[in-house]
Amino acid sequence: PVYVRGYVGNDGNGSAPAEQSLLQLNEPNIDVTSVRTDGTALTFRVNEREGKSTAFDILIGTRHYRDTLPPFSIREYQQPDDKP
Repeated sequence: PVYVRGYVGNDGNGSAPAEQSLLQLNEPNIDVTSVRTDGTALTFRVNEREGKSTAFDILIGTRHYRDTLPPFSIREYQQPDDKP
């Protein structure tokens, strides 16, 4: 499972501007199932959970990926640390 810490935004209802998001997905049947770091990059694992091939977009920081996941598949994406 992925555990998410609650967030209370400036409006008091838990929303925040999109530019403050760590990542964004545009399809409801694609789930982020893990996030980890090795000190040089964040790695996100996603999976398709409804049994249908799905084209989707994922935005991690400033990097945009467009991909298609086959039914029930799992894939990983990395956001490298851009620090010198």
